[in-house]
Amino acid sequence: MLERPANSERQLRKASIMLYNISSHYRRLISYFAKMPTFDFYLTPLGVDPQAKINEKSFKSCFKKAVDQVERMNLKHELQKVSTTIWREDVFYGYEYEQKDSYFIQKLNADYCRLSAIEDGVFTFEFDFSFFNSRLHLLPYYAPEFQRKYELYKSDRKGKRWQELDTKKEVCFKLNEDLEYIFPPFAGTFPDIYDIADYKQLMKARTEIDNYKLVYLKIPFENGRFKLPERLANNYYEQMGQQMPPGVGLGMTPMDIDQVSFEQSGNTRDTDTVARSEAAFWSGSGASSAILGKDDITSSSAIMLSIETDAEIVYSLLRQIERWVNRKLKQLSGTYHFKLTFLNSTVFNKQNAQEQYLKACQYSFPLKYAAAAAYGITPSDFSGLLVLENETMKLHEEMIPVSSSHTQSSDSSPGRPAQDTVDESGEKNRANDSNDKR
Repeated sequence: MLERPANSERQLRKASIMLYNISSHYRRLISYFAKMPTFDFYLTPLGVDPQAKINEKSFKSCFKKAVDQVERMNLKHELQKVSTTIWREDVFYGYEYEQKDSYFIQKLNADYCRLSAIEDGVFTFEFDFSFFNSRLHLLPYYAPEFQRKYELYKSDRKGKRWQELDTKKEVCFKLNEDLEYIFPPFAGTFPDIYDIADYKQLMKARTEIDNYKLVYLKIPFENGRFKLPERLANNYYEQMGQQMPPGVGLGMTPMDIDQVSFEQSGNTRDTDTVARSEAAFWSGSGASSAILGKDDITSSSAIMLSIETDAEIVYSLLRQIERWVNRKLKQLSGTYHFKLTFLNSTVFNKQNAQEQYLKACQYSFPLKYAAAAAYGITPSDFSGLLVLENETMKLHEEMIPVSSSHTQSSDSSPGRPAQDTVDESGEKNRANDSNDKR
């Protein structure tokens, strides 16, 4: 299947789903990438001429309409579900249901979907309506569009089997945009996963054999005859058999018994083999080995740089999702339009993003909404909190700044606060308390 992936799309996708369910290593790898982005976002106006006069009332009305749209979509929750499917299967097919105060993305069976085109930078697909032939009881739970087009399919089962859905309702993302066929991102690790299972089974079998003992009775034999009567030998055999504990076997033979061992390097060989197979899996995945089970990278700075390399792939997926959301925002009525931008923020670098946007705001960059997004505050919540705290509760007048290391020094802890990440030599100095008296 890996040698001819274009002809094995369905099999590879099903293999990925199966391994995700049974392999803790593969599930952890998928979760690492799928749950990495924070999906924090902010909105910026499109095509605003700084020299032209802005209709403030219309501008605010259009901004509120855009904010209400993205808030209703509940992106953080919906995209988290979508992300897991994408990293596991390479592609996500869905259909959105939207009402005035609710939003939901229904995942469609990928076996009955196929990519058809790209519209405004967003993938579109066709649906195989033969899906409902054996699942007619599910048809009422799908949108009216499915019911209408299924009737068309029944009138022309050959010509109307594959039909494109309303592109405004379709939700489709593909991680490997450069490939024309579906290919799970980590399909190359499938052989390594099976190797881990095989080596664990070998280690288990070896452990069981090592814990098993065999005791044997050697019957004296000379000149072609037994020197002990068969009846007497059997009596001794039965008496000893009754005393043998579990895990110890008993045998009787006139010959010497010896063993042939193929062990190469001591009792830890099997354990080392399993460890090497796990290391080969993490290495083959291309992910940060320090985070996912291999401890050869010890510097916190090196770890963060390694994670940031992994995050670059996540950011490319965010750009694709941005285009899908912004296509919806373009369709809103009004004089002014806005676009959504996801922060390049992950669960690992979130604190750094907060510090960077706050510093940019201190230097007068117009990024207050972006700074709020870095703290996980949506545009709607940010505006609401400003009204609550500043205009209603007057907290900016009532609160007194709390004393901190920025406003006063401490005799017990001189010097600036410790950095979160340091290089290898810095970590050694911390471990050895080399700087305590400096």
